[in-house]
Amino acid sequence: MKYLKSNIKFLVLLSVLGLVAGNAHAQPNTMYYMKNISQTWEMNPANTGIESGWHFSMPGFSSLDLTMNTNGWKYSDLIHQGTGQYADSLIVDLDKFYNKLDDSNFMYEKTNYSFLTIGFRTGKHVFNLALTEKEFANAFFGNNLVALVKNGNAPYLGSSFNTGSFGLNGIHYRELALGYAYDLNKKVTLGMTAKILFGMGAAQSKDINMSVQAPGDASYLTVEGAGQLNVSGPFQFYSSPDGLIDSVASNFDGSYMTNTGNMGFAVDLGAVFKPTDKVTLSASIIDLGSIGWKTDVTNLTLNGQFTYNGVNIDNSLNKNDPNYKSPSDAFSNLGDSIKHAFSIDNTNNTFNTAIPVKVYIGGSYQVKPNIEVGGLARARIYNSQASLSFTASGNAYIRDFFNVSASYSIIEGSYANLGLGLGLRGGPVQFYMVTDNVLSAVNPANASSLNLRLGLNFLIGYNKDKNRGPI
Repeated sequence: MKYLKSNIKFLVLLSVLGLVAGNAHAQPNTMYYMKNISQTWEMNPANTGIESGWHFSMPGFSSLDLTMNTNGWKYSDLIHQGTGQYADSLIVDLDKFYNKLDDSNFMYEKTNYSFLTIGFRTGKHVFNLALTEKEFANAFFGNNLVALVKNGNAPYLGSSFNTGSFGLNGIHYRELALGYAYDLNKKVTLGMTAKILFGMGAAQSKDINMSVQAPGDASYLTVEGAGQLNVSGPFQFYSSPDGLIDSVASNFDGSYMTNTGNMGFAVDLGAVFKPTDKVTLSASIIDLGSIGWKTDVTNLTLNGQFTYNGVNIDNSLNKNDPNYKSPSDAFSNLGDSIKHAFSIDNTNNTFNTAIPVKVYIGGSYQVKPNIEVGGLARARIYNSQASLSFTASGNAYIRDFFNVSASYSIIEGSYANLGLGLGLRGGPVQFYMVTDNVLSAVNPANASSLNLRLGLNFLIGYNKDKNRGPI
């Protein structure tokens, strides 16, 4: 069929873009050494932040954390400005995109919003409490899937082709965290945070892959799929008499945000060691835990096949054509075929999802009473993949009202990451804003890592003599 090759490219490209478009690195590494910002305890519970008094925030003024990273590829690797006769247009460059990929690839995004944080120090003891809404999504795919898009089905005529594993894991949950730090002596501080997790919604894919077979005349494609998708949330899946998915409905209401049926637990552990007055070493492991999903659970199994005969979109290009047919209608039959390849496992088995684990190892040196330099290595471990970053930073403090951090980071093979952190205090109010990649704000299409953390704290009983001295 004459539309087969072009449309299979279009179809799979849409699948790849759909997989990653809604998904976009943990909170900025630059923030780790901003010692006058109390939220540093979230990266290491032994990093107590402000050394005296109380700190708190409230809804509407609390912390917001937006992050995204890939394993090195960028938006501009796939879509960029053309050259020559295409200089005035954006082009899809599949060759460049494919050449930037590894065998296994991912795109990770996270959004955290703290409703309330509160903490205080009494002697050698520091207590922190936070209530935070969190969500993350991790899309992953192999370069074989992109190869099928790039090459079409021509190289595989008369044979079969496997896309490799791909899928999407994501959860939305609420976290109640209680942190405690103790100054064991003048050199050692130990910290731990216990977290109760309330799961709202989740999607967990397992071993999803497709095998594509094409006859020698390219008249059709046979697509076979295998894998599993576990879902917890306000979704209702309706099946046909033979057990295949017929339709899906959603029902979001107030009960979704108040759901306490999916409980989990996580813990943070941290330590800070000062071998000398000027040298500080630290390490932490964050979010070691999981959530068990028990409510509104559906188990979907992909274990079937469908035949793709191509899609004629000639009547979908011009809306003024009297025979115009919308693209959604043109692809509706194909969507039904794909949907019916999934069956519903009526066992409704519960499942567990891990939280991405973060490991921080750092060291800093006090050049002057108000100036420090530091280095930090961080690993985020999730779905059997480790995302690595390394950050060098310089940190300066001007009396008790202003601190600034400048950093340079290597994140997943990306070297163009200049970071900046600012903290400003006026009376009892403190504002902070941090990012690891300032340049991403200027040219986000060329960034493989984006993050921004900002918030507003209120300080009570703050004693500047116990914090950073004058410049």
